[in-house]
Amino acid sequence: MLRRTIQIVAIACAGTFFHACDRRAPESAFHGTWDFISPHGLDTADWISFKDDHKWIWFTADGNGECINDRGSWYAGGKFLYLRREGDGKKYVWKIIEILPNELQLGVGKDLYVLRRAERSIRLN
Repeated sequence: MLRRTIQIVAIACAGTFFHACDRRAPESAFHGTWDFISPHGLDTADWISFKDDHKWIWFTADGNGECINDRGSWYAGGKFLYLRREGDGKKYVWKIIEILPNELQLGVGKDLYVLRRAERSIRLN
């Protein structure tokens, strides 16, 4: 009986230790609106909004007004951010390089995308 109790306590301690060592940011770190800083040029301004209901919307402003570039659903799992586009269901996978309170660094292929938390708020319907 004592041996069984020790085993259960050891498993519980190991689980607690591994959970405490998990350095992944919670999904809430993505919530909000983010400006693309790089690698985009100065001819357009792009931003993306991640909502807590796992919807996202990507905006582009080219000087002629704002337009919705894309929208869909998102999920952050492990070291990756998964986006699925509405309509055709096309999937995008971005590698999470770094998450700071006001900056995201995401890798897509050989490109590094740097996003900064924006002041604006976007309402998604």
